Amino acid sequence: MNLDPAIAPTPIVVSPETTVLAAIAAMQPIARSSRSGDRQPAWESSANCVIVVDGRQVVGILTASDVVRLTVAQRPLESIAIAEVMTQPVVTLEKTPTATVAAAIARLRRHSIRHLPVVNHQGELVGLVTQDSIFALMETGFAPGAETEAELPLAPVPFAWEMELQASQHYLSDILNNTKACICSFRLYANGTSEYDYYSQGSELIYGYSPQAFKAQAKLWASRVLPEDLETVVLPAAQAVYAGQTHIDLEFRFRHSDGSLRWIAESVTSRWDQAQRCWIITTVAVDTSDRKQAEIALQASEARFRAVFEQAAVGINQADASGRFIQANQYFCDLLGYTEAELLSLRYQDIIHPDDLARDRPLHARQFRGELDCFTAERRYRHKSGEWIWTEMTLSVVRNEAGQILSDLAVAVGIRDRKQAEIALQASEARFRAVFEQAAVGINQADTSGRYIQANQYFCDLLGYTQSELLTFSYQDITHPEDLARTQALQARQFQGELGAFTAERRYRHRSGEWIWTELTRSLIRNEAGQVFSDLAIVVDIRDRKRAELALRQSEAKSRAILAVLPDLMFRLGADGRYREVINPCPELELFFQGRDPVGKRLVDFVPADIATRKLSVTRQVLATGALQCYEQQFETPAGRRYEEVRVVKSGDDEVLYMIRDISDRKQAQAQIIHNSLHDPLTGLPNRTLLSDRLNAAIHRAQRHPHYQYAVLFLDLDRFKGINDSLGHGVGDQLLMAIAQKLRTHIRAADVAARLGGDEFVLLLEDIDGPDKAVAVAERILADCQTPLMLEGHEVLTGVSIGIAIGAERYTAAAELIRDADIAMYRAKHRQRGTYQFFDPAMHTQVLAQHTLEVELYRAIEQNELTVYYQPVMDLEQDRLMGFEALVRWPHPTQGLLTPDVFLPCAEATGLIVSLDHWVLRQTCRQLSIWQQQFPHCAPLCMGINLSAQNFATVSLLEDIDAVLAETGISGNCLNLEITENMLIQDMEKAAYLLTQLADRGIGISIDDFGMGYSSLQYLHRFPLTHLKIDRSFVQHLDSDSRDYAMVQMILGLSQQLGLSAIAEGIETPQQLHLIRAMGCQFAQGYLFSKPLPAAEIDTYLGFSEKG
Repeated sequence: MNLDPAIAPTPIVVSPETTVLAAIAAMQPIARSSRSGDRQPAWESSANCVIVVDGRQVVGILTASDVVRLTVAQRPLESIAIAEVMTQPVVTLEKTPTATVAAAIARLRRHSIRHLPVVNHQGELVGLVTQDSIFALMETGFAPGAETEAELPLAPVPFAWEMELQASQHYLSDILNNTKACICSFRLYANGTSEYDYYSQGSELIYGYSPQAFKAQAKLWASRVLPEDLETVVLPAAQAVYAGQTHIDLEFRFRHSDGSLRWIAESVTSRWDQAQRCWIITTVAVDTSDRKQAEIALQASEARFRAVFEQAAVGINQADASGRFIQANQYFCDLLGYTEAELLSLRYQDIIHPDDLARDRPLHARQFRGELDCFTAERRYRHKSGEWIWTEMTLSVVRNEAGQILSDLAVAVGIRDRKQAEIALQASEARFRAVFEQAAVGINQADTSGRYIQANQYFCDLLGYTQSELLTFSYQDITHPEDLARTQALQARQFQGELGAFTAERRYRHRSGEWIWTELTRSLIRNEAGQVFSDLAIVVDIRDRKRAELALRQSEAKSRAILAVLPDLMFRLGADGRYREVINPCPELELFFQGRDPVGKRLVDFVPADIATRKLSVTRQVLATGALQCYEQQFETPAGRRYEEVRVVKSGDDEVLYMIRDISDRKQAQAQIIHNSLHDPLTGLPNRTLLSDRLNAAIHRAQRHPHYQYAVLFLDLDRFKGINDSLGHGVGDQLLMAIAQKLRTHIRAADVAARLGGDEFVLLLEDIDGPDKAVAVAERILADCQTPLMLEGHEVLTGVSIGIAIGAERYTAAAELIRDADIAMYRAKHRQRGTYQFFDPAMHTQVLAQHTLEVELYRAIEQNELTVYYQPVMDLEQDRLMGFEALVRWPHPTQGLLTPDVFLPCAEATGLIVSLDHWVLRQTCRQLSIWQQQFPHCAPLCMGINLSAQNFATVSLLEDIDAVLAETGISGNCLNLEITENMLIQDMEKAAYLLTQLADRGIGISIDDFGMGYSSLQYLHRFPLTHLKIDRSFVQHLDSDSRDYAMVQMILGLSQQLGLSAIAEGIETPQQLHLIRAMGCQFAQGYLFSKPLPAAEIDTYLGFSEKG
């Protein structure tokens, strides 16, 4: 048989949140109807259970039997959710086209249950099959098949079924009437009207009205609900029922019959009754006023806590048992620099200093054991920036009702300022202790009785006691009685608060018995209440000062004695300008006061009005500022101009002390010093400094006035060095003074004649008409200086060479003018002594070129850029190669190959010639050594090397030659040094010594360019010479000039008489060679044989000679 006839059409359905009491109330209406005596259809016994659905899924079932069980167990039915006690999982039967009543009966039998929910294929409830619904179906004539009939329990007698049902319903009714809740059931129609079916006796407890009152007055309940709750709570709940919602929980306020306002919590269950076309509403109402008041109080408390939490001027945070932050107020977030979200992602262990975490761990453990409610400690949190933030943290725990710890609550106060203050205090105390212990003064502290509490080492050492000994004394024990009595009044004023600190001199008794003079500064130390508990004394050893004061008093006594004989005039002057006292008598008094007593009289009575006015002004200034004033004054006296130094100091409130000293002699000496600094001490002419100043002034004047002209004459004496060396420096000085006097006579007052130094003079001719004026002055000076002078019995004849530079726009400094005039002077001296020469800018260009040549030559020598050429020297008697003359050449990078006549003058002028000679000597000897090894079959070669006068005069000449010979392995016999005649007569004794030393080494000595110098023939035999070289100027015209022919014959004859070999230079023609050979000349060199060649070409030359 199909299952539909056995399914109860409207099972009672509730949600899992519904209370057990509300579920019982949902069963009550049908139970009430059953007790009314009306015969109910048997399947309405489905009211003995409720089906629990979540959404539309069946999740549980609660039966009357379950209710009885819970009541016996005395469970609070009004507060238990049905989900806690329902039977689950639920045995269900899926409704399919093949599902039969027999299948339902079999499942009820198999699981020993009386209620079987029927669901569709999605598990959603569609109905309920019960034993009662099946028995009722059987009463209508349903006869199950034999296969099921045996399985069914025997059908109960209808009376027994009714008795069981009634007992169950009475039991439920007793439960409903005795519970502390109001159970109500009413029908709600679609038009908004309602009819009450049932009110439990709990209505009097909950609302204050009996069930009869509510039934008699249909609107009584709604009238007692608070109007705003009726609008916002009750009416929306009715609309929810209309919308199909089956379970609603609401809370509203109800005016109790005693006038009090009660909070009511009501659980509403609804179901649609198709037969009656209404909603069956079941409500369970409980009085929640106490709970609500507690909630309101709790909310207020929480609001207050939240306000405190958020607005507190301390950091507050809560953390769970793992340490993770649950909440933190803004102050705590700001304190650590995190946002709240950032902080809640951290644990407090993450940001607490490890040292503090380890220190607090035992305290946390005691809290969790219940031994400690809370504790306070200093804790460092790591700021978001990484900085450690000092806080004072109070930590307490939060427990639930069972006493279990839920979390901890921490209140943190930022104490960075306090910690900084503590650190500063510790540093201050450390500094104080360092100062106390290391101070170079005595420091001690004594209590109010005077007994020492502490004393530093300096104080102990000052008095000769150990610290432990000193702490057994009071300061009264070791203070001089007189000083103790004198300072007692000051100490009393200190204790009365009239005096902060005082300083006084005090004598302490040393351990040896000596009294030690000190300066004591004493201050009091008070506690927070202002009470004095000790004093602090700083003691300075003033024995040296006392000795100094004694010395000062003695010195003052001496000073007073000295004042009596001082030449200074000293007097006191009042603010009114009247003399008050003349302090010391001195020779100035007669001159200054003219024999009159000045005391009480005015300044103007003794000094001119302008001087008196100035003195009054200075007096007022000194009285106003207290500063020393010094000034100088001058005035005319019958004896001449007088200079005075005046010093004024304040000597009283309305008077000053004047000290006046005659400094006329000092002024004259200063003027003389200034004059000497600007003038030549020998001639009295202006020196370079004064000349430069006047020249710069002339340059600036010409720049301002284009028509202004001036000229500079640079003068240099001719033959001055010879005169100075031969006649002595005394004659030289007189000559310079005589020339200076001559120069003064040839210039105007506006012009300047200056001596630069040595024999150099410079004239500045100002405001001239043109260059002719400079020429006229130069010619007069030239003429005047040609006149012989008689100096110390010697007739001295000298002259001058003059360079002239005319002022021009290009000049901006004095040094430029002097330089150009100097260049012009050297040009005049080079051209012809005793003349003048104007400066031409081309001269400067030449000088610069010469300077450039000097720099380049220096670099060429340093960098080995020079080279040596070799000119063969022939032996005319044996018709073979005798050797070479080494000739230096300079392969200039821009000018090509330069010969010695271009750069040797520069080398001689700058002193580079010494380095050049040494370089040529080394290079030549090295090359000769190579040739001797390369061409051993050649006759021994001799190398001629020119030696300069400067190198000949060096002290290290012999040492340098020895070093080169040793380095190259060359014998001295292969070396021939060529010198000039003039080198012999400079210092003949030294020349003879050097030449002898060279001869001892086998080195030959040649007189180069013989016949061109100034040597006396009688000196030649005194020197160990080996050769005479006939200058090319004699050989050049040998075949056409009889005088040159005679000169060469004479030189050859002289060489033969002296036993010297002769070498003829400059042989260029066969005729010259023929004549020289006929005269008996042994050696010759010149272009006829070979021009000077570089070493590489000499290799070829020697190879050819060797083959020949």
